Amino acid sequence: MRGEFYNQYPDNFRPSLIIFSYNAPCTCAKNNCALVVSEFGKAAKENVYVGYSHVFSTTDEEMSVRLMESAGVHVVQPGELRCYAVSMNACDIYTSGNLSGNGESMPSKYDI
Repeated sequence: MRGEFYNQYPDNFRPSLIIFSYNAPCTCAKNNCALVVSEFGKAAKENVYVGYSHVFSTTDEEMSVRLMESAGVHVVQPGELRCYAVSMNACDIYTSGNLSGNGESMPSKYDI
């Protein structure tokens, strides 16, 4: 799949890999998931994004974020997360927050 993507799109177009974890990647000595994500981020051809909603009690959140960001990983912290829900009717999309990217809020419901 990766090969097909790079054959289809120009060399300067980078895909994004988005990872969501319930807990922030840990900084514990045994696993050090934040370091693993950082090393992956350094080697990846993709833009890497990591989002999380909680921090485990033994994880140093600040260190975890610093490790990942220093490797070019884009970190989405809990206060930055937005939830979107799609109704059973495929033509109705309910949103909250800013989808437009220009600082303006989108309507809470719009038709496709």
